[in-house]
Amino acid sequence: MTQTLYTTPLPSINARPSAVRKYFESVLIERFELTPEEAAKTASVWKYGDGSELRFRAWNQDPPISPSFMLFGSQLGPRLQAYVMAQGFAEWKSSLDGICTRGLLGSAWIMAIMIIIDCYIQKKVLPVFNIIRQPKNQGQVWQFFLSVAILTYEETNILLTPVQAVQEESKPVRRAALWPALACLIYRLQSAIKRIIKKECFLDWRKEWPTAESAAQCRQWWGNELQKGIESLYNMQKAMSSVLIQMRTGKIGLKAYLHKINRAESSLCDCEEDDQTMVPSGKKQKLVKSWQEIAKEAQDHREASLAQVKLGLPDLFNEFERAPRSIQSDPSKGVAMKYAGAVLHPRDVLITEMLPENLITALATGKLSATDVTTAFLRRAVVAQRVTNCITELLPEQALARARYLDDYLFEHKKPIGPLHGLPISVKEMIGMKDLGLNAGYVAWWGRTASEDAHVLRILWDAGAVFHARTTQPQSMMHLETDSNLYGVTVNPYSREVSAGGSSGGEGALIGMRGSCLGIGSDIGGSIRSPAANCGIFGFKLTAFRIPTDGWSSTMVGADPIPGVIGPMSTSLEGVKIFIQTILDSKPWLSEPALIPMPWSFTPLSSNQRLKIGVMWHDNVVTPHPPITRALNEVVSKLKGIPNVEVVDWNAYLHDEAWAIISSLYFTDGGAEDAKTIAESGEPWRPLTKWIIKENPCVKKLTPQKLYYWQEEREAYRKEYAKVWNDTATGPNGEGMVDAILCPVGPGVAPAHNTAKYWGYTSQWNLLDCPAIVFPVSKLDPGIDTLPNEFHPLTDLDVENWKLYDVHKFSALPVSLQLVGRRFEDEKLLAILEYITKQIGLPFVEFP
Repeated sequence: MTQTLYTTPLPSINARPSAVRKYFESVLIERFELTPEEAAKTASVWKYGDGSELRFRAWNQDPPISPSFMLFGSQLGPRLQAYVMAQGFAEWKSSLDGICTRGLLGSAWIMAIMIIIDCYIQKKVLPVFNIIRQPKNQGQVWQFFLSVAILTYEETNILLTPVQAVQEESKPVRRAALWPALACLIYRLQSAIKRIIKKECFLDWRKEWPTAESAAQCRQWWGNELQKGIESLYNMQKAMSSVLIQMRTGKIGLKAYLHKINRAESSLCDCEEDDQTMVPSGKKQKLVKSWQEIAKEAQDHREASLAQVKLGLPDLFNEFERAPRSIQSDPSKGVAMKYAGAVLHPRDVLITEMLPENLITALATGKLSATDVTTAFLRRAVVAQRVTNCITELLPEQALARARYLDDYLFEHKKPIGPLHGLPISVKEMIGMKDLGLNAGYVAWWGRTASEDAHVLRILWDAGAVFHARTTQPQSMMHLETDSNLYGVTVNPYSREVSAGGSSGGEGALIGMRGSCLGIGSDIGGSIRSPAANCGIFGFKLTAFRIPTDGWSSTMVGADPIPGVIGPMSTSLEGVKIFIQTILDSKPWLSEPALIPMPWSFTPLSSNQRLKIGVMWHDNVVTPHPPITRALNEVVSKLKGIPNVEVVDWNAYLHDEAWAIISSLYFTDGGAEDAKTIAESGEPWRPLTKWIIKENPCVKKLTPQKLYYWQEEREAYRKEYAKVWNDTATGPNGEGMVDAILCPVGPGVAPAHNTAKYWGYTSQWNLLDCPAIVFPVSKLDPGIDTLPNEFHPLTDLDVENWKLYDVHKFSALPVSLQLVGRRFEDEKLLAILEYITKQIGLPFVEFP
């Protein structure tokens, strides 16, 4: 194929999706004779892929057409793929890598032999010849080489199938496609050889190790080649490989070995019954618990903590559980909330339904005792757990001891100990509490404890808070759902059939059930705002590095590409303000230097101040469901009636590219650390963990250079979005600029379980590091919020999202909205919401 065939060069490996789309437009016009309009429309289906997906090495797939090119359909996709493969190969063929690789190609037999020799020379797979020369393996070795020949024929035919669809110049294109096909086969053969070596080596090892008297005896079956193989396969030093063998055989000697080398006085363990090794001689022990046993242990621990709390009235839990599921899950009947009132003493109900600001006043003046308030919230938390499965453990002993101390302090000193005197506060489990568990949703981390209280908890403790409950979170912490193998699924207070949100779904459900009036969550993509919206409460994601995060737990602690934040969730906006003011008034940046030294600076808005609100009706990717659009219309209609408020439309700027950037930066190790932690216990992957890590095309292990690239893209996008915001100004120095953006929190109300797969309405503001607060507006009305007669989807994702709407299943669920401000304008955003709440009377219905 001549060079003149390729008039448009391939984009670079690091090219953004927009550059790839431009390339496809040019190819479709020049090569396939489409009009510019047709080419632009066709190329627009390419949303997230970067330039690396246009290199044949990324197409090591079994299907006849690459998944990336399936976007273009069955007619154009194979032709376009063949063209790109041919052009990519033309570039590769002239490179040093291409010249060297082609020199190795001749036949499948020669390739296999060259790979084995190469592996042996590089000391990647030392035991290979030891395996081949053993008689018991001869049959399998010959079978392997026979499969190589078959694989070569089949692989070539499979990969050439889409190319044969090209009618023009088919022969040159087939010849060009042959080389990528064979190159892909090289990588497959190398992996196949390693798998056979590992299988043969380790199967015998595992078969024999339980009967071994020592690790040395186990090694003799394969000689030194086993240890050398482990060293080379896992890139281990000799000492490390020895430890691995000893651990695997259960024969690692502790005092037994130390005594042997004269480093211990005795070889006996502390029980003095046997030598101290991993497995005492003559005895067999189960070294590791199954994940199911660990989960049961966690749930038993929770049940023990719940059992310490006695309700004021007879327990009606069994009656609730016996009720038909349709009744339990019907939000229009309010069964869950009525149930709370039925099993609790009226005084407990009264206390737990007070707003945090009113409770603080009553506690500070002695009208209510901290002991009574804490007891009431402990009881209601038990009810919340029975209904929604939101608790990891209650803390009755610690909480009541703290409450009694605070009551004594108030009696003795005639003043409260601090601004939160006696106020019960719930805490997401991943925020460390000294000597208590810190599993962050992973079975493998059950049993880990925090060495000290998280910084944010120490501040709240000094202010007089009482910590009474710890709440659930999902596996991996990266769900807009709360679902783990330790505790199961946390459900919505209004209906068990829908999600409480995540990852702070335990907090959302507990506060929604009024088992707490103020709680602490975390947010890296919507984890505070999603459960707040689903459960009809307030949730605030602040600008990063304002609230302390020291002492929390996750596999990504310390990763700054997309910083996570800690924030409040509450039954009132005033509760959110009290939380933040209490934290910032303590000057936390003095002991946590990463924090920005910005004191609390809140100034209420007045009717003399001009206010400009931008309304984002949709993000050009997914259309909100009818109740969300109705809520926007209702709020906007009332805002237009306020004299000093101007309302304008906000046009979303490249929100699809924003998701490509942020999801590329969530797991910079390609999810390896999460996968390792999940594999450690053998627990299964939860559906949304699998979706966000394994099924997300943007999750890849990033080289340092690729990480730098995506961080540059993040900063470039932030700069572009800042310009969009600045351009809303109508005068000099930003005069007349939009003050805040009113937008959806998600595409709909609380979704069915395991369907929350669109993060764009929340993760957008994490990428831009903008503060965002969620507030309740109304509830879904099945008589009004019906689907329109016509629907014009924005994207394929929009089609999928629209199918999720079920007006009857979602009846009477909370409808919430989100207000977004500029970076570090957290207090201004709260002042805006406070002002418009008073002016238009939010929420429009009673909650809960």
